[in-house]
Amino acid sequence: MEAHYKFVLLGDAETGKTTFLSVLVNDRFLNEYEGTIGAAYMGKNIENETCRLMANFWDTSGNPRYHCLARMYYRDANACIIFYDITNSESFTNAKSYIQEVRDTSPNVIFFVLGNKVDLIEKRAVAFDEAKKYFTDLGISFWEISCKNSSMITETMNLIAFKVINSNS
Repeated sequence: MEAHYKFVLLGDAETGKTTFLSVLVNDRFLNEYEGTIGAAYMGKNIENETCRLMANFWDTSGNPRYHCLARMYYRDANACIIFYDITNSESFTNAKSYIQEVRDTSPNVIFFVLGNKVDLIEKRAVAFDEAKKYFTDLGISFWEISCKNSSMITETMNLIAFKVINSNS
């Protein structure tokens, strides 16, 4: 029997949450930005040599108007994947706030942070070493990815799935 796990994606608007899922689930990069209203759902079977699970993804809106709804989704989540845009330091600051907010209400959630848009390295506003140190000091797994060129999408999700399964066994 396949285990089901709930993953909630949090982060500011335009940090890549929806595009991450589109690349992961449909192998399709979204060229045009269309904001998520409230939240959206996608599911994917993840199976590799180390794990097998049904990932239920809840993609929450990054629009501040819908932020209050996010709590409904991360309340009973197994994992929270927080996104920020490496070219936008405000999104990095807000990623830190999301962690604290979720920890205050859902202390058993496992966190992962993804710094997106490494394809725009020349516009970097958040140093890799700064982000790595900050999240590592909190005990949170951190990776940088690019949804645009599919860099580290599948690999990162496989690592996340493995860590979630092992923490729940």
